[in-house]
Formats: sequence, C-alpha cells, structure tokens
Amino acid sequence: MVVITYPTPIENETSLINKMFEKGLPLLHVRKPNMSYEELVKWVNNINNYYHQYLVIHIPTIVINNNEHVFKQYKALINKINSTYTHLSTSNCLYVNNYSVELPKLSTSVHCISEVNKLSTNIDRTFISPIYPSISKRGYVSTIDWTEELKQRTNNRVTLVALGGITPFHIESIHTMGFDDYALLGTIWEAKQPLKQFELCQYYDQLHWQ
Repeated sequence: MVVITYPTPIENETSLINKMFEKGLPLLHVRKPNMSYEELVKWVNNINNYYHQYLVIHIPTIVINNNEHVFKQYKALINKINSTYTHLSTSNCLYVNNYSVELPKLSTSVHCISEVNKLSTNIDRTFISPIYPSISKRGYVSTIDWTEELKQRTNNRVTLVALGGITPFHIESIHTMGFDDYALLGTIWEAKQPLKQFELCQYYDQLHWQ
C-alpha cells in the first residue's frame, strides 16, 4: 500500500503523514508539482527524520530533460534523505544515465501493459492508471478491461502498482486482478478525516493482502 500526496496543500498535511508513518505506512510518494525546490526541502523537513527513507520524491516533469542544475539539486536531496526510490514521470530522462549510480531505485508511470512490457531494466516500480475513475481528477477514466489487460503482461520484474480511483472497497479486487501493489490518493486526501480513511484502507489491506 502506497499513499501519494495531494498536489496542492492540505491542512495539517505533514502532521497527518507523520501519523500515517507511525501507523505503518510503507511508502509515501511526494508529488508536489507546484512547489519550488526550496519549498519542497522545507516540506520534507517537517517529516520525522526516521521516515525520510520512505519518501519517494517525484522530480517534476519541467525539470526532467530541461534543467540539469535543478535535477542535481533533487538528486542531492534524494541522496541526503537516503530514499529507497525516486520517481520520474517519464522513463525517457536524459540525466538518468549520467547519474544512475547516484540515484536510488527508479519508479515511473504508465497507462497500459504494453508500456510496462517495454520498460527498461533500470525501472523497478511503475504506477499504471487509471484503474477506476479518478477521484482527484474528475473525468479521468479508462476503457481498459484490466483483468484481460493483465494477461498480456510479460515483464514481471517491475513491481506493478495500481493507481486511480481506488477506495477501501476496491482493495480486494485489486489484489484478485493480479497487481503487485496499489496507491491511494483521492480516497485519502478528499476524505473528511484522512487519517481515519487511511486506517480503513489499512484494515482492508491486512484483510486481503497480508
């Protein structure tokens, strides 16, 4: 089970995240596309140091292939907090080969199994979306029959992480379909009580994934 941050600020966000980590959150994807690098550093510093290793920093698309100086800053932050993974929205990043030995394991995003099957060997995890109609992106839906789509998978080396519209009540079916992991975004951050919603997701995770 993975949680992704809401792209815009949430009240008491880092406090809630620290509590989720205390309750056993394995990984948090930090996607803040509108934050400057300096703002991101301040945000990260509000997370308990012990949990920094479980943060997966998303390097913004605007930085990838366009700003090597800022890319190096992100790389330095990622190494400083000893992250296990970093996320690139595209696997076609000019700087990855230059700095591959200085980056942790890589995560990316795709939208169909044919893309998964073509991923290079330097990618360890990938989001695949949307599985269900998105909660945080209204109107973002897929016409894919995922049960059939997964039968076309030949790349079993990459961890396949389901994303999009997943609520506590989808957690069993995501497992049954054959995904390796799943990510939560809108169901957590658009809930009236995000921590309570996280705990409900944990309950179903322990019921169906443990």
